[in-house]
Amino acid sequence: GIPERYRFLPLSHEVVDQVPEDAAFDGAFLLDCCDPSRVAEDFAERMAGVPLIAVDHHAGAIGAVDVAYHDSKAAAVGVLIYRLAQALGVAPDKAIAEGIYVSLITDTGSFRYSNTDAETLRIASELVEIGVEPARVFQAIEVNKYYRRWDKALSEDNAISERQQKGLSSTMSRPGRLSDYEPGVHWIANWVLDRVLTPSEA
Repeated sequence: GIPERYRFLPLSHEVVDQVPEDAAFDGAFLLDCCDPSRVAEDFAERMAGVPLIAVDHHAGAIGAVDVAYHDSKAAAVGVLIYRLAQALGVAPDKAIAEGIYVSLITDTGSFRYSNTDAETLRIASELVEIGVEPARVFQAIEVNKYYRRWDKALSEDNAISERQQKGLSSTMSRPGRLSDYEPGVHWIANWVLDRVLTPSEA
């Protein structure tokens, strides 16, 4: 299947990680990968005689494929997909645009990494014009990720805090060498949480 954080994408429910043994294919595309040996142990055997087309932007050797569209200078595989769509005369709808946009932001750190270039930003702008909502995508991928981590870590944090309190209440306890910095650490944590939990007030 697909990781939970990407399940907001249209058609994500159609992504599978296994196919029937008797399934037949006219061709296979490798996206974000140029080496069939990295896909699955039985991939080469299952795809014997099937044309393999690789679309990838990672540096490295190209594996045993029939056709490869490879550009290590591209910021993301989404850039290559967008170029192909334009070359084929395919006008991306909102569903396609969202998928390409997610590719751009995940590989560029939401346009913060050094691989972010003019082409990437230009494509992102055109995708937004098609209908992509950057705030909605960010909420789905990044903010919800922190909420899920918070839910998983909360019980552990409570247990740690209880043990710390027991230690502080002990007659043997002494201030640690970094204890003076504790208020500052908590202030920063609360400042961040305020902006995550109530972003409208940031």
